[in-house]
Amino acid sequence: MMYPSSPVAGGPVARGRKRAGFSFLELQVAFVLFAIALAGVCPVVVMQSRQLSQIEARLNAQTTYYLIPSSAAWARKLGAAASVTTIDPGPPAASPVLTIDNGQSGYKETGTGWSTQTNPGAFGGTYRLHAAGTGSNTATWTFKGLSPGWYKVEATWLSSATRATNAPYTLSDGSTVLGTLPVNQQLAPAGDVFSGSSWSILGTVPVASGTLRVKLTDQANGQVAADGVHIVPVQNAVQVLSLAESLTSENLTAQVSVTVQVP
Repeated sequence: MMYPSSPVAGGPVARGRKRAGFSFLELQVAFVLFAIALAGVCPVVVMQSRQLSQIEARLNAQTTYYLIPSSAAWARKLGAAASVTTIDPGPPAASPVLTIDNGQSGYKETGTGWSTQTNPGAFGGTYRLHAAGTGSNTATWTFKGLSPGWYKVEATWLSSATRATNAPYTLSDGSTVLGTLPVNQQLAPAGDVFSGSSWSILGTVPVASGTLRVKLTDQANGQVAADGVHIVPVQNAVQVLSLAESLTSENLTAQVSVTVQVP
């Protein structure tokens, strides 16, 4: 008769049998591995706690803070760079005038023969009119105090069959002429609607001097109507892709996507 063999002391466990526990050595190894893992986690938690404490120490919940935009042109364009202060900076500087109607400050005429026309369809209810001439009679709209950048220039007028089809509008950055656009004033302006009037775009131009001038002359094949001129700053689109905050310092890294509109 054959009997199943028994395990020999110190030898391997017989096949088919599972271990019911673990050795003291294996327990020691497990504790060592756990300690190593914990040693790597604790500094991260400590650094994060210190970082939060530093931020809280800088920003007191009982204090009012003011955000001051950066003076750098590109930083303002991106709308990201700014400084924080506890001193009230006061009211912001007055914004430059972006719309000038005939007869308002910033509007000027040269020559003779200009006449005032009243019509509820005109911007502001009135406009100035001049017959075709040699170009010696002008109407100029001057915008001052502009931040450097690109501006969309628009004009409005009251259309008529007696108007010129080539009314010349000249755009200038300060004293530098940027170009002249002939406009068909027999057609009504078709474009953006602002203050109840439709405006047609004359162009999108760069302004570096802080002054933008729009001049209309009578050198045309019909009557020229001088009414309102409106300018619109061209803003760039900024999209935040990601933000990364360091746990060891107070630096904040941002990745952005910038779409620059170039006419």
